[in-house]
Amino acid sequence: MPPLRDRALTKLYANFTKFSRFLVNGTILFPLNTLQRDSKGGIQPSFAIVLDWGGAVIADPFVTPECRMTDPLSTREPLLAEPKIIFVIGMHRSGTSVLAHAINLMGAFVGDDRELVPPDPSINPTGYWERADIVAEHDRFLRSNGFAWATVANFAIEHVDEERRRAHAGALRGIVDGMLHAGSTLVIKDPRLCLLLPVWNEFVEAPAYVVAVRDPRKVAASLMAAFPNSFTTDFLLALWQKYMQSALSALAGKRVLFVSYARMLRDGEAEYRRLRAGLSELGVPGLSAFNEDGLHGLLDGRLDRSKPSPHARLDEDQQRLFDWLLRRCESRGLVDVTDLPAMPSPDSILCELEKVRAACMRNGWNMATRREAAAVQSLMAHTA
Repeated sequence: MPPLRDRALTKLYANFTKFSRFLVNGTILFPLNTLQRDSKGGIQPSFAIVLDWGGAVIADPFVTPECRMTDPLSTREPLLAEPKIIFVIGMHRSGTSVLAHAINLMGAFVGDDRELVPPDPSINPTGYWERADIVAEHDRFLRSNGFAWATVANFAIEHVDEERRRAHAGALRGIVDGMLHAGSTLVIKDPRLCLLLPVWNEFVEAPAYVVAVRDPRKVAASLMAAFPNSFTTDFLLALWQKYMQSALSALAGKRVLFVSYARMLRDGEAEYRRLRAGLSELGVPGLSAFNEDGLHGLLDGRLDRSKPSPHARLDEDQQRLFDWLLRRCESRGLVDVTDLPAMPSPDSILCELEKVRAACMRNGWNMATRREAAAVQSLMAHTA
């Protein structure tokens, strides 16, 4: 039988998991079933809480929002010319899943069912249409540099250690090589592409870029509904700004198709045809024609069910960024990513809120531990 301290911690973990979807044990997309033990058999708990859809990590509460970055990457992976790759880019809860699914209906390959993050009936019932291995590798890379998908203050991919970037690119290319058996165009979707697209651009030659755009206030509302009591609206709006600024910086000077999530749901057939025409212009071969049955099963106005909080307000920079994106969505087709709105990064806001959130989570854990220890001592006194 494990020591009393270990049994107490096991009970604490069991209670704690009632209030979070999973606990991870240093492995992305791997729910905690057993506690990690050290060399002496004692429990070494991991404090990273999985709150992301599909089991991916939001943040380790003990990760500090400081960058550990050195020189940019100088050694590149050989360019991958075949097959054509479509990147679906956008903030979490921006409609990237719907967009990737629509492209899949045109004949692009995203992965076999067993390779995809499974649908979540309450959050994303039609599926995420993203590969679990790519999400896991993205998360691993972020965490190895002290970040996570919602802990990105001061993150800048061009400053990440060269060796780590090169290893990340090699791992991603290995995943792509495993997809080549499909013999068709590939579609790769993960909101973390907003942050990590430059690594992909090191080895993918002439990809097609599609950006999903949604009202950031609805993005924030959707995330808060998915993960109640985990974020504030202002934090999520700043996070949206960080993601979209990072993505546009990586796309500067490129030809891109911007797609409005609201228009996809409101006038799916027209937007589907616009999407197909844009991808063809970007050099994507062999796309199938309009799939009425598949599209009607995919596009449902009820998917746009997130209602912004009454106090949700975009600041001046966020409003200018959103307006810029909307104008690109109104274009008949592709646009060159130029004349980006000049504005400061929201890093200082994110850094402040990340520190507060980390402190609250740490204090909560310490309080729970003390309560559990007191309960154990009381039990021992009654059984002595």
